[in-house]
Amino acid sequence: MKNLSILTANYNLAIKKSSRLFAIPFHTFSYEVVKLLFDFGYFSGFYKNGDDVFVEIRYSEGKPVLRGILTVSKSSKRVYTNRKCFHSHTVVISTSSQSLVILTKGNRGKIGGEVLLKLT
Repeated sequence: MKNLSILTANYNLAIKKSSRLFAIPFHTFSYEVVKLLFDFGYFSGFYKNGDDVFVEIRYSEGKPVLRGILTVSKSSKRVYTNRKCFHSHTVVISTSSQSLVILTKGNRGKIGGEVLLKLT
C-alpha cells in the first residue's frame, strides 16, 4: 500500500506543477497499476530506468486526462465493495480474482473486491 501512496502523491504533485513527467520507485505492484492506467489511456507512456519508473502524463487541450488519484484502501483500513456499491460516475482500480481491474459504469459485471484507488 505504501507504493500506491507514493504513486498517488507523486502524480498529484506533478499535476499541481503542470509537469508532464513524474517518477516513482520501482515495485512490481505499482508498475502493474501504471501499466493498467496506460492501457486505459490515462498515461501517454512509461519506462523503467534503474530502480525508478518514469511516467508521462497524458494531456488533452492543456488539461490532464486524469485530474487526480485518491487512495481508498489503506493498510489500517481496507475498503471492499461488491458490484452494486458504485455510483455511476465513479471510476476505481480494484483487486479481484481476475487481478487488477478498472471498474467503470460500463464494465461492473459481477466484479467486486478491494478498492485501491479512485480516479478523478
